[in-house]
Amino acid sequence: MVIVSFSMLRFFVVASAQNELLSRRVQLSASVRWCHRVAHDSTSAPAAGDIFVAWHSECSSKRQLESSNNPRAEETGQSLGPAKCWSYLHTAFPDELEEVRSGKAHSGGLPIPLGTIGVLLEEVPRATGRTPYPSSAQAQEELYFRVEEAYLKAKAHMCHKLQKLPKSGSSELSKPPLTTGRLPKISLPIFSGDFLHWENFRVLLRCIVHEAPDLSDAARLQYLKSSLTGEAAQLVSSIPITDGNYAGAWTALAERYDDPRTLMAHHFNHLLSLKGSSSESSSHAQMTATRVCKPTPLATAVVGVTAPHGNSARVRALLDQGSEATFISEDVAQRLKLRRSRVHIPVSGMGAAHCGRVKAMPNIQLSSDLEGYTATFNAGAMVLPQLMPNIRPLQITSSSWPHLATLSLSDSDPSSSANIDLVIGADLYGHILLDGLIKGPPGTPPEECLSPVSSLHCSVDLSLTEQFRRFWEIEEIATQTLLTPEDQFCQNHFETTHARDATGKLVVRLPRRSDLPLGDSYSLALRSFRIGELQRQRNPSLGLAYQNFMEEYIRLGNMSPIAEAVRSTETFYLPHHAVWKQEGDNSKLRVVFNASARTTSGHSLNNTLLPGPKLQQDLSHIILRWRTYSVVFTADIVKMFRQIWVDPRDQPLQRILWRNSPAEELQEFQLQTVTYGTACAPFLAIRTLLQLAPEGAHQFPKASASLSQQTYVDDILTGADTLEEALELKRQLETLLMAGGFELAKCAPNSGELASNAPRNHGLSDGTIKTLGLHWNPAFDVFGFQVQLEDHLKTITKRSILSSISRLFDPLGWSAPVLVTAKVFLQDLWSVKVDWDAALPKELEESWSRYYTSLQDLQDIQIPRWIHTRAGSPCELHGFSDGSQRAYAASVYLRTETAAGTVQTHLLVAKMKVAPLKVISLPRLELSGTVLLVCLLQNVCAAPQFSSSSPCIHAWTDSQVVLHWISAVPARWKCFVANRVSEIHETLPQAIWHHVQSSDNPADPASRGLPAAALRQT
Repeated sequence: MVIVSFSMLRFFVVASAQNELLSRRVQLSASVRWCHRVAHDSTSAPAAGDIFVAWHSECSSKRQLESSNNPRAEETGQSLGPAKCWSYLHTAFPDELEEVRSGKAHSGGLPIPLGTIGVLLEEVPRATGRTPYPSSAQAQEELYFRVEEAYLKAKAHMCHKLQKLPKSGSSELSKPPLTTGRLPKISLPIFSGDFLHWENFRVLLRCIVHEAPDLSDAARLQYLKSSLTGEAAQLVSSIPITDGNYAGAWTALAERYDDPRTLMAHHFNHLLSLKGSSSESSSHAQMTATRVCKPTPLATAVVGVTAPHGNSARVRALLDQGSEATFISEDVAQRLKLRRSRVHIPVSGMGAAHCGRVKAMPNIQLSSDLEGYTATFNAGAMVLPQLMPNIRPLQITSSSWPHLATLSLSDSDPSSSANIDLVIGADLYGHILLDGLIKGPPGTPPEECLSPVSSLHCSVDLSLTEQFRRFWEIEEIATQTLLTPEDQFCQNHFETTHARDATGKLVVRLPRRSDLPLGDSYSLALRSFRIGELQRQRNPSLGLAYQNFMEEYIRLGNMSPIAEAVRSTETFYLPHHAVWKQEGDNSKLRVVFNASARTTSGHSLNNTLLPGPKLQQDLSHIILRWRTYSVVFTADIVKMFRQIWVDPRDQPLQRILWRNSPAEELQEFQLQTVTYGTACAPFLAIRTLLQLAPEGAHQFPKASASLSQQTYVDDILTGADTLEEALELKRQLETLLMAGGFELAKCAPNSGELASNAPRNHGLSDGTIKTLGLHWNPAFDVFGFQVQLEDHLKTITKRSILSSISRLFDPLGWSAPVLVTAKVFLQDLWSVKVDWDAALPKELEESWSRYYTSLQDLQDIQIPRWIHTRAGSPCELHGFSDGSQRAYAASVYLRTETAAGTVQTHLLVAKMKVAPLKVISLPRLELSGTVLLVCLLQNVCAAPQFSSSSPCIHAWTDSQVVLHWISAVPARWKCFVANRVSEIHETLPQAIWHHVQSSDNPADPASRGLPAAALRQT
């Protein structure tokens, strides 16, 4: 019974006093001691639970004291003790207690048994030293308060002692470990494997999860895995969630990402790759403002701006010699309703800062009403949303500058903060200044009226979009272009002005525009020469090579000194500079004459010259015709441009400045031959050769045909069916060209007998030679590919990939199955919007590296040059087309049959195009491939060697749908299909259409892509 009583009392104390643990210990000890006394003093002592029940029941009754109204069971249990229990009985049950004490009644009316009351009668005197039953009410109340005071002192003393005792685990209630902890409000960090975010993740996770005392290791591992994504999540994804695996998972992450050197490298690279701010604001500029900064007066003027249709306005303009062009604000352009022409020009500022792009360029007229100076200028102004930020007003007046008192300022209020709506650049600056220079004291602005003023021109780089467009245009099939009126004028001009001198060389005039005057160009040429001279002094090898080049020019009579130089608007001084290419121990010099340098009028020599029509033969036609000969050779016309004389009346337009060393006096020279770098030079050179061909057609028929059909600028690729014919052709070419003052050199034949008749320095090459961009081995008479890969790939960007693709020159598409992969890859980069100079994602970078390395296998591919055609032998053209979701392609083969019945086929040409980004159906892509095939067949048939023989044409496709479309009239189909079917019918009506299985279609690899190693096996 004693054990049960103790357990129940202990449970009561624990459950009823959670906020005061020390108080519970004191009260528990007192209650336990009292229960033990009761048990030892009376065998019939009631249980402590009985006392609690009686106490709790009585406290709920109406007879409880007002001071203990509605006492809680916990408070009652906490206050159980001999003195308090006796005090309660004496106060609540005075009559019943008196009867029990005198022995006149039993304890039926009391809440506790008689045995317990007897114990109280003995215990209270022992504790208080007084009788437990005072005679008066005042004595009873005094006894109550003394007992209460003694109780509180004992409680405080015990609390003080307990605080000094060491804590024991056996005396406290043990708590089971929590499987889920109550996390702080800080959210768990997320880590994807980026080294830049590892330190933050490590610190936060250790604070929130790793060092949480109430979490088990299994819970820590669950929190850890839920905070990981990407590469980091894959690192621990296979680790099951158990208590023993948390330490291993954290160690695996730390070994991967907690490397100080790797973290430092990533952070350092991140700092280096930070981009500059793309915009600026006046508020940020004010953050660095200091008291020592003083406002500087700007060169402003108030000018009139007039639109072509008559609208006009007066605006405030800024004169800026450092601006290449004139700019106008969008606000003024809208007010004047200017008609704009579309342009796409990037604008850069100080420090190569990108300032946006100009998309519109209207024509305006500027005028000034300044007293004594009235003039108007026409200009093209580039439109920008805002030209300058807000200008702070200056605390000065024009009276502060007494040296300008006699002048009328173009801006009557230079201290105004009015907006700048016009920037007059260097293109007009030289026209608005007068003679003289008025200077004031130091610190005051001068009034500039200098003459002459040089206006410098900086060429605008083509935008990336323009470069991308030109790259795809190279892949287009050549089409015949019509002559423009300017082209026809150039043709007529040459026919009426060319002549021959006493040596037989042709003398030509430069075709010019008459409406564009030239300004002064001497100062620009002089500045360019001095810069080049310093460069040659720093590089003695370059200086020696440059000097030898100029001495050769003088020795050959290509330029001559001017005795008395007379400068006028009909003269032009060509700036010239060196392009020095160092390749190992070999170095190559190329001197560039810059006819695009602008004069003070804003026009260059090339602006005033007409470029003339494009007279070059189609490159694919020249190669196709060259492949039909069994005995061939290549040759080069020595210094072709410099063998054509310029009429003395036009030679002043080709002046240069030169001296061998700074110790000599600077001299002026005049170039007497056609100069590369001028706009009309290619036209004049090719037109001269074409003039020689008809003039010698009667005496040299074979050479005349080669000059007109087998020449590309200064390269000649020709041949014959027999060795005797080839020798005669070579002799005729040398004689015909010599009659015009040209020399044939670098003859490379595929026959040793033909080489034996060539000069010693022009003999047969033992290796591969490059001609028209192709690599040809004359000893084996085969074409090959030369792929020069960089030993160490630099940072792979979209720009570098485009550069690498464009270097793979393949005019006939023989490597189309390999190149289509590169073009599709470039299109993918375009669709995912990767910046031109941004590093590629890791997956794309690895994919491109594998492809780029595999290009080396192209060098093992050899293509026979001769396609075994002979005069009179039958031949057929077979074209194949195919399409896929990524690209469509076409290829053309030649089938020949010998007199003995031997059949041979050779690939002539192939083309492929990537599919549009907009998804279209596969049959329509197949139809697009068929249109490409038809255009390719038409281009092959237009080559002279096939246009005369009229071969039978067979067209093949593996699409039954496309064949069904082609077999019907175009009007039956919808617009997309009808237009292309109509084009097929009109372009190549004589073609015979067939179906081919996809597995047998040779155009299939070019539409889907094929590695270089696999292409070699096919």
